[in-house]
Amino acid sequence: MLRMRSERCKYRSERRSEWYLCVVVQVLPRLSVVIVTRNRRDILRRCLKHYASQSLREIEFIVMDNGSNDGTDAMMREVYPEMTYRHLPENIGPLAFNKGAELASAPLLFRTDDDAYPEDTDTLERGVLFMEQRTNLAVLAGEIVDERTGVVFNWHPYAARYETIPEDGLDVGFFYGACAILRKGPFFEAGGFWDKFYLEEADLAARLIARDYEVKYVPWMRTIHVGAYDNKDHSARWLLMSEQVVRYQFRYFSSVRAFGRSVVAACSQLVLGVYHKLPVRVLFTGIQKMIHAARQANGHERVTLTSKQLLKVTLGESMIANTLRYYKGARKLRRKT
Repeated sequence: MLRMRSERCKYRSERRSEWYLCVVVQVLPRLSVVIVTRNRRDILRRCLKHYASQSLREIEFIVMDNGSNDGTDAMMREVYPEMTYRHLPENIGPLAFNKGAELASAPLLFRTDDDAYPEDTDTLERGVLFMEQRTNLAVLAGEIVDERTGVVFNWHPYAARYETIPEDGLDVGFFYGACAILRKGPFFEAGGFWDKFYLEEADLAARLIARDYEVKYVPWMRTIHVGAYDNKDHSARWLLMSEQVVRYQFRYFSSVRAFGRSVVAACSQLVLGVYHKLPVRVLFTGIQKMIHAARQANGHERVTLTSKQLLKVTLGESMIANTLRYYKGARKLRRKT
């Protein structure tokens, strides 16, 4: 996209000064890649290198740093000075993406992680073309491929039979944060991501669907996920996930349905906690956080969805089926590793 603007440019000669009208042509980005990072300097540097081969040229990069103290700021200044980089004084979770989106010049945002990169050289170009042709499409969701094992995270409740997926994409109610293109207008209209990590994508998708926007999945848009996890934060991650999964249920489902779905989610979280040998005090804290999240969301965060919209959100899949599918996928990945 080209933007033309006029400026007064002063030309000096030995005899006189004259003013001329200059036309400046500026190429605007079609896509803004917004990446949130924290203490992953080396993996971030490695993943950013892969974007150099992308066929899409009208692109800008915005890296939001959630308070890293590992030298990420120095690395960005030295290796990627052309990229927009902001170091935040503290970790504000997914709200950092919202701030990055505010800095974006493009109408489309690529939501990915600091430990992921596009699989093919034309991944972003194909995704942008797809979005530009469908003005009511708020999110284009892709797939994530584990770098070590090659396992594809099939997060939708359908068999991975790609030939059955419509050319126009499959309507879904969720997307993986490591591979998604968002339309900036609807993103801000829906309020952006909520204030804590985990299920921020599901929460945003539900709010977009409530506004009658489309969220679609295509199998050809994929990112390679390196998976830079820190096991030292396992208890903190488990506590946050426990809280957010219950918060989500009581935000969008009726009280009775939310209670039933939350019971399944809570049991699943406790099983995971025991499996990972978390301390008993952490498990009890998790139960308390789940109860608090339910009360808070039910009393102050309710979003009304029609039955048709709820069907889009759940894809017709029960919470039990969803949970079992998660365990099946996790088991498959563990076997590969």
